[in-house]
Amino acid sequence: MGNPLIEAMDIVSMENDIWERDQIIARYRMTGQLDRKDAIAKIRKLRFADKKIAEETAIQLSFSSIPFEYCSDGQLVNELQMQKDMLERKLYAKHTKETHHTDG
Repeated sequence: MGNPLIEAMDIVSMENDIWERDQIIARYRMTGQLDRKDAIAKIRKLRFADKKIAEETAIQLSFSSIPFEYCSDGQLVNELQMQKDMLERKLYAKHTKETHHTDG
């Protein structure tokens, strides 16, 4: 098992990324307003920071590669939702892995 402090920081970071995306998505769904600059920054940051998410995003979006500047607000929100879903799966896997290590 890796360094517990680094693992804990990774979990907190993922939880924060999920929360931030959830807030942006909820605000958009309730008000129709989107801070495009913030949404694009979050998408780019995660794509750059997480190789697996960048690869999965490339596969999921291989059929359409639209520059962010030309994406609709809905398309940006959909990508944030996709990232949120990926982060939740990754976080679940990390928690499951931890549970198996502490059980055995």
